[in-house]
Amino acid sequence: MTLALLLVGGAAVAVLILSLQNFVPFERLSKDPLAVVGRSGAFHLGFLSNLGALMWCATATVCFYSAARLRAHGLSPASASYLTYVGVFTTLLLFDDL
Repeated sequence: MTLALLLVGGAAVAVLILSLQNFVPFERLSKDPLAVVGRSGAFHLGFLSNLGALMWCATATVCFYSAARLRAHGLSPASASYLTYVGVFTTLLLFDDL
């Protein structure tokens, strides 16, 4: 739990610092790279955005797998349902990110 709070807090501080700097507008930092430079950009510009989509996919997979394992062993049906709903929500976020 403490590690999760540190990660979320660190991400929030990083976004705050990026939003306060004046060298590059924050909109350019937060948009998809191809939306900023257009189709003439280099082939690797969408790489970081695609890594985010892969992280959503991995998270959804872990949620669905864990829910299936809990159901298969008859352990904690409430936790299995929760993980299924979180997996569905994470999948929706994955499709939104793609």
